[in-house]
Amino acid sequence: MKNKILFIINGYGLGNSTRCSAIIEYLKAKGYEIDCITSNNSTFYFSGNENISALLEFSPLKYSTTSEGEISSLLTFINGPRLLKSFIKNVRILKKRIENENYKAVVIDSDYSILPLIFKKSFTLVAINNAEQTVASSEGLPTKNREIFFQYLLERLDCSFHRLVPDLVLAPQWQPAPENTSNIKALPLIVRSGYQSTASPGKLSKILMMFSGAGFQINQRIIRELILPRDVTMDVLGLEGEDSENIRFHGKVHDSSEFVKNCNVMIINAGFSSISEALALKKPMLLLPVNNHYEQLTNALGIENLGVGQIGNPLNLQFDLNEFLSKYQQYTEVFKKTTIECNGASLAAGHIDQLIKSKS
Repeated sequence: MKNKILFIINGYGLGNSTRCSAIIEYLKAKGYEIDCITSNNSTFYFSGNENISALLEFSPLKYSTTSEGEISSLLTFINGPRLLKSFIKNVRILKKRIENENYKAVVIDSDYSILPLIFKKSFTLVAINNAEQTVASSEGLPTKNREIFFQYLLERLDCSFHRLVPDLVLAPQWQPAPENTSNIKALPLIVRSGYQSTASPGKLSKILMMFSGAGFQINQRIIRELILPRDVTMDVLGLEGEDSENIRFHGKVHDSSEFVKNCNVMIINAGFSSISEALALKKPMLLLPVNNHYEQLTNALGIENLGVGQIGNPLNLQFDLNEFLSKYQQYTEVFKKTTIECNGASLAAGHIDQLIKSKS
């Protein structure tokens, strides 16, 4: 009988799922049977994935946002009873699954439904998390804003959880990494197979704008009215809309890989995984971080400091896009001088495999 591993993945956005799918591919090749519990768009993403033996769905848990798309701690607190009800439901689903299956390891990525079960756990607990990097990279980021400060405190709490609870934490990094602690291993970027740059950047001709479902939303009318340079087209993923002359809306797509590989530049939020794949493929980025999202702000500032992209504002998109595109050659020159390691997925699978074998 094959050894089984359970992945529990936060489905708020797709970044957690894309990096987990990369690790799952390597674990499958090592002979493991993989089950997955997730929610929201990630359920859609994993449906039909041949590397997954069983796919279960959690009730979604996410921050509440204002009508302008800003994360709101007040609204999240008001929705607390509903969130607690969903959390308890998820814990019951998880408890039943773990009791009925003999998992050699449980791998969590930004989901904490396992917390009530850790005191009687009979499995190895592995986490994929880069809160340590987020906190280490936060110097200079303003925290006077109440919402940002609330997010900052959550990141500190996240750090403490991962230092104390999991047997192993796999921490992908693209900025200078904090030193490894006893249970935290810094890794290169975790990206899906085929996400490494092999071609020269070429002439600017294709822009890709991606919506992940994690609060990154712009009125489609604003996008349709964007004025692009001559002979430049834009593909928009994750948002329905009416096509214009050189802008095409594709809605929700199951696999974005070909769009990502074939574009010259990307307009994305500042989630860690989407940035990782853009870095791996050496695509300059116009970043629109979710308002009041602490981790995304630190990620976006890191990309600006690296010199391969800039932060934009959805309310000033045309101006920011023009400025960004005018620096296309500048960004590509920086990428030519930048070495980016992208073998984190295979290393992560190797660490999980070694840990399971050491406890057998």
